[in-house]
Amino acid sequence: MQTGNPIGYVKQEYFKRLCNPELFVRVEYDKLMHKEVERLRSSRDLDTGEMTTAIDRFRNWASMEAGINLPSPEDNEWISFIEREMQHQKVWL
Repeated sequence: MQTGNPIGYVKQEYFKRLCNPELFVRVEYDKLMHKEVERLRSSRDLDTGEMTTAIDRFRNWASMEAGINLPSPEDNEWISFIEREMQHQKVWL
């Protein structure tokens, strides 16, 4: 919400490509195209440790580079507030 970018874009470009390329970006040779192509791993393919690392890196990047503080899993009240704001934003889109 704070960047104005769609969530899918943020997940793909910031979370996966920018903050965690070694966990998500895979370069493979495409036989039909005759060239190497980038493919992104799904988050569901990560183990718990990898996912924790990915989230921590993204939270740190968001805070330091984008000036956006993201809640930790323990911040239940803040998460509830964000969820309500997201629902409110949908009404106006």
